[in-house]
Amino acid sequence: MDRLNPWAAGSALALTLAIVYTLCAAAFALWPVATLEFFNAWFHGVDLRVLQPTARVFTLGVFLYGLSGIVLTGFVTGAIYAVMYNLVRRCPGCR
Repeated sequence: MDRLNPWAAGSALALTLAIVYTLCAAAFALWPVATLEFFNAWFHGVDLRVLQPTARVFTLGVFLYGLSGIVLTGFVTGAIYAVMYNLVRRCPGCR
């Protein structure tokens, strides 16, 4: 298998997370209760509904702040993954 380019892997993960984040934000803006119920199923008994009464107004600024954070985190994670993948791939006993 070929080596992974850290810039390409980081960019691909950042773009993927940007799309997922945008879809999630749209779902929450359109169906806040249903979206919260959906994520409650993921968190094994943690009731996220208690956060609803204290939720801030969902603004473009809040969306962009969250989007920039997840894109940066995704890029760094993807790039580190590619570097680690390339290092492990060179290990003679690892194949």
